[in-house]
Amino acid sequence: MSSNVQNLNFTRWVYGLNYSCPNTFNEFILLNRVDLFSSLNANRYELALRVQLEPHKGINSKTKGAKMYFSNWFPHDPKDETGMFPTIFDNIYFGDLKFLAIDGEEKKVLVLFQILKEDEQLIIDVFDDYYTSNIKKLNKLLNSHSWHKKSTPRSA
Repeated sequence: MSSNVQNLNFTRWVYGLNYSCPNTFNEFILLNRVDLFSSLNANRYELALRVQLEPHKGINSKTKGAKMYFSNWFPHDPKDETGMFPTIFDNIYFGDLKFLAIDGEEKKVLVLFQILKEDEQLIIDVFDDYYTSNIKKLNKLLNSHSWHKKSTPRSA
């Protein structure tokens, strides 16, 4: 796994709001998938046509500090869910997803979520074979990432 954030490959998934139940959940439907940033030969995680966000309820101790919860609706498996943790940018979150690679090895990948409230869109960037829990590396990646729409850092 490369540590150079400039060379990281990812697939961008663009979703549009399909249904909203205030304070309960938001359901999004796939509008577009952009592989331009990805290696087509990568053993990578795939998202579904439909995904869902819901407020974090603080039930799972592994997701302490998360603001929301993400569910990938196909296939429905507990590994297809993750806590969405805040970043230095407003409306941008990070999480991780696990999947079984072709060789049978379990992999964990970094996922960045960008919520565009005014456009009623959810942008999800799933990295190919890359994950970090190092906050300095994550912040470096956040600052240099090719966002769908550039955000400004949150004020202190």
